[in-house]
Order: sequence, then structure tokens, then C-alpha cells
Amino acid sequence: MRRTVAGLLAVLLLLPSGCSSGPTAEPGVIAVGLREPASLLPGRVVDLPGREITGALWAPLAELGAADQPPIPVAAETITSPNRLLWTVVLRQGWRFHDGSPVTARSYVGAWEAAMREGWPAARVLNDQLRVAGLRAVDERTIEVRLHRPLGEFPAALTSPALSPLPESVLASRDWDGFARHPIGNGPFRLTGPWVLGKGARAEPFDGYAGSVRPKARGVDFRVVSDPVDQFEQVSSGVLDLATEVPPSKHAAMQQQYADRNWSWPEPETTYLAFPLADKRFSDISVRHAISLAIDRAELATGPLGHQVTPAASFVPPALTGEAAPGACRPCAHDAQAAGVLLRQGNADLGKVTLHFEMEEAGQRGWVSRIAEQLRSGLGLPDVAVRGLSGEEYRKALSSKSFDGPYVLRVSAGYPSPQSLLEPMLSGTNADVDSMLGEAAVAETPAAARRYYRLAENTVLRELPMTPLWSAHGHLYWSKALSGVVTDPVRGALLDRIEVRGRT
Repeated sequence: MRRTVAGLLAVLLLLPSGCSSGPTAEPGVIAVGLREPASLLPGRVVDLPGREITGALWAPLAELGAADQPPIPVAAETITSPNRLLWTVVLRQGWRFHDGSPVTARSYVGAWEAAMREGWPAARVLNDQLRVAGLRAVDERTIEVRLHRPLGEFPAALTSPALSPLPESVLASRDWDGFARHPIGNGPFRLTGPWVLGKGARAEPFDGYAGSVRPKARGVDFRVVSDPVDQFEQVSSGVLDLATEVPPSKHAAMQQQYADRNWSWPEPETTYLAFPLADKRFSDISVRHAISLAIDRAELATGPLGHQVTPAASFVPPALTGEAAPGACRPCAHDAQAAGVLLRQGNADLGKVTLHFEMEEAGQRGWVSRIAEQLRSGLGLPDVAVRGLSGEEYRKALSSKSFDGPYVLRVSAGYPSPQSLLEPMLSGTNADVDSMLGEAAVAETPAAARRYYRLAENTVLRELPMTPLWSAHGHLYWSKALSGVVTDPVRGALLDRIEVRGRT
């Protein structure tokens, strides 16, 4: 029997508004909605979708343990050092890549050497954070890493997905782009086909996985759903099981509709407003504190930033400390009256103030312009402008320190430790901070290291060469079909731990 036009219209009207086309989630398979990842080559990954996917396709050398406990070896068997300068990593036996080839010490050393040679983002972890002086594959299972200076946090760095191994086939061919389209990892899931731009890919449990935790789901269906509104509607309609973004307009609805099925976790990324200290206008600490106090971070977080960030309450974000922000950042609290007093104490004629940002960073113009408005109204500055720079212009100005006004600085840490953020940013800028970071690097326990990191943080907050604005946080919300949803501060949702129930 043919349907009438009126009948078809009635059916269409019953569909969820704005719902993108897509199959209903399958029995035992986790349907995940996410944005298009920038890359699926671990050393090039710079965004949460990339970390989410590669976190399922690769197993780390180690993963985070409980608070005040050292990382737990995963692909590594032991991580040892006689002096915290020369580290030896012995791999567990029996690990293989998804193509069946063995995971060896060369798989890691070759991948790390490629990152440094090619200038991938992973090179920042190796060069700036770890300060690697030498790498060597001693034998099939033994990696030797020599650092430029002792560092007790080295095992924590091995939790980074950026330090994942690569099979010999791509190390030999150097076809990095081709590999990123169909990545081959050593993790609990393997892709069944290449990644399709704008669509995604299917992953299934890897039968040869040597890890102790086997995937609970029959597979993962990674689906590119770039519009957060579509993600929200598709979870509601059963097309998706797990969404990784929430639209600002649905933030309150998410917390109500998914009251016990949503989670926000801190990511290892922080945004600062840095001051050009060579400019005499900003050389007085009172002026820098005044500008910081005039910024209403909460209003920005709920306004132009759409509930996607957590206003800063400390210099080091919670993702790197493993605890809630302690509220150490007094100049992060909005206080326009105190800001005005401090500005007068600084007795500085700021004249025209220009705030600089990188144009390629989505959404920055909106909230930087709002900060300019807050400085005009809160400090009575008549002339505050904003200036967008291209990526190349911004990088040149950053390397030469040639900004003629405050500038936006977004920093991502490679692994969950305060050292991974503080040392690359602050080493060499303050003798007291250098001393505290050095003491933290050789501290006997994580708790002792944390005390030195806090002392360094307090020193920086007094001097305030840059003021923290906010840290990023990830969002997850999921259907009733899922249980056991847990997150990692770097990898996002741990998909191998999730169980699908209620669909057979």
C-alpha cells in the first residue's frame, strides 16, 4: 500500500527535531558521537576526539594510579632508575600490534625519534617537558632514556598517549598521513576499516590484546557528529549511546535529563592572559594584579564560552594535581573595586591597551572582546582594543616576545603532572621557581613533590607574569544502555571499561 503525502508528513513530524540521520545503536556496540579528530597519529594528536579514539586503539606504557601512588605499568613491566636521570623501561612480553607484528623497544624509540624529527606535538613532551638527552633500544624489550636533568615524574609521563608505539611498517615507510587514515595500535580495540572523513569508523575488540582488562563491549562505532545539538538529540533518540559535547543551550537540560548519566572532568589544558614584561606599562605587579581582578571569569564561562570551561582558581589546573582547585589564585577572583585601587597604586598610564589572540583558535575573538569590555568598565580604561593574529604571526611574536600588549596563551600539558606545565612555561624565568621545580623533580614521594609545586605556584601567583583564566573540561553524557562509564584526564572515556546493557 502506498503512503499518502499527508501520511509521510505525519511520520516526519514525529521524528525528533533536528535529528541527523544515522542507524540506531546496535546490540553490544557503543555508538559514540564526536567531532572530526585533527589526526589519529598519536604523536600528532592535539584534541579530545583524537585522544578519545587513540586511547581506545593504543595501550599506554602506564596508567594513573590512586592519589599519592605511582603510575601502574600496563604495556611496561618495570620502570626503574638508579638516579632519576637514566631511566630503563622493560616491556611486558607478548604484546602485538593489530596487524600481528610484535611491539618492541624499537616501536617506542622509533616513534619518539620520529616525533622529534618531524616536529609533532609529542616532541613538546619529549623535548620541553622531559628534556630527553638520549634514547636507545637496548634489546627487544628494553628502552633506555637519558634525561638532561633528574626527574622523578618520568613514570607519569609514560601515561601520555603521545608516547604510543608505532609498528615497523610505518617507521620504515614514513607514510604518516596514510597511517593516520588507518591507524594500527596495540590497544584493546582495532579499527575494522579506514577512518572516513565526516563519517568515522568501526572498532572491534582486538583478539590479540595482551592487557589485563578485556573490552566489555562488542565494539565501538565512532561517528562524526560535529554539531553538539545533533549529538544531544541523537542520544535522546537512541541513535547515539555516548556524546562528547554539549551545546550551551542544552547545558541545563543535560544536567536534568541525564542527572545520573553525565560527567564533566578536567582536561590538562589551561588558558592564560600573559603580560609583556618588557613593556614598562606592565612591569608593576600592581598593574598586572589589577587587570586580573577586573576579569569576571565566571561571566565569561557561562556567557561567550558556553559552559565549556572551568574558571581558574589556581595557576595549575585540577587535571594535573588530581584534586579540586584549592583556590590559591586570589587575583583570579573578580573584584572590580580592588582592581581600581591596585591600578591607582601602580600609578601607570596604560594608554591604549591591545589584547592579542590567535585568529585560527575558534571563538577567541568573542571572549577576548568581552575581556576588553570588562577592562574598560572595571578599570575605567578608555581605549582597550583586540587584535587577531594569524597562526604564523602569533608564533613569531611568541618566540620573539614582541607583543605590545597582553596576549592569550593556551597551554596543554602532555601528561597529568604539574611539572609538565610549570617547567616548560617557567624554567629560567625566576630563580626561586627554578629551585622549587628542581626540588620537586628529585622529591622522594609524590606528596613531597606536590608541596614544592605548590610553593612554585604561589611564587608565580605573587609575581603574576601571566594570569590564569580557565581550564578546559570535557563533557560526557550517555544513554541508559551504558554502565561503568569512567574517564581519564588525558584519554577521555575509557571505552574498554564500558558495558552495554539492555540491547540484545
